[in-house]
Amino acid sequence: MNHNMTLEEFKRIWWMEYVHRMWGRLIGVSFALPAAYFWYKGYLKPGMKSRVLLLGSLIGAQGLMGWYMVKSGLEDRFQGPSDVPRVSQYRLATHLSLAFLLYTGFLYSALDHLMPAKPMPIDWFGTKNVGSAINKNLLKFKRLANGTKGLMFLTAISGAFVAGLDAGLVYNQFPRMGYGLIPKEILEMEPPLINFTENPVTVQFDHRVL
Repeated sequence: MNHNMTLEEFKRIWWMEYVHRMWGRLIGVSFALPAAYFWYKGYLKPGMKSRVLLLGSLIGAQGLMGWYMVKSGLEDRFQGPSDVPRVSQYRLATHLSLAFLLYTGFLYSALDHLMPAKPMPIDWFGTKNVGSAINKNLLKFKRLANGTKGLMFLTAISGAFVAGLDAGLVYNQFPRMGYGLIPKEILEMEPPLINFTENPVTVQFDHRVL
């Protein structure tokens, strides 16, 4: 595994991994100690207690997923002299997804605590006559905002698959990919569905389109 790696190259990636792990542990301690203190003092409301437990669990899950992801790059399948060790793109995408969930959860909780939102009567599905142009515009804006957030999340996660498969090295032109806008290898794997997560060409194409 990594037969051609020099000692200096190993030291460089070792320090990167070590700092990453220590940073993750520091985040966990920075969350757990104040959370335990505020809980003990009774500063947390019931709703916030649930969030603290959920976010703490996600931090623990993130650490375990990070270990599980790294483990996938140390398997026996990378024994040939030309094999390039890499982590599972599925575990990498899960690791990144947990990071986004944590960030979103912390940001939402902080804003909800510092600037509590005032509820407005919104007819989400348009089944009632709200009778307010402002309310209808707000509903439209929220739908667009939620759709945009979903696309942003999907784009970021598709980027994890690009990184996990080194798919960014397949085509270096834009917007063309090879001799056309849509590469011919886009559905060459069977069954077709696995192309979207295991075919570097398809993964790169999806990320570009998003």
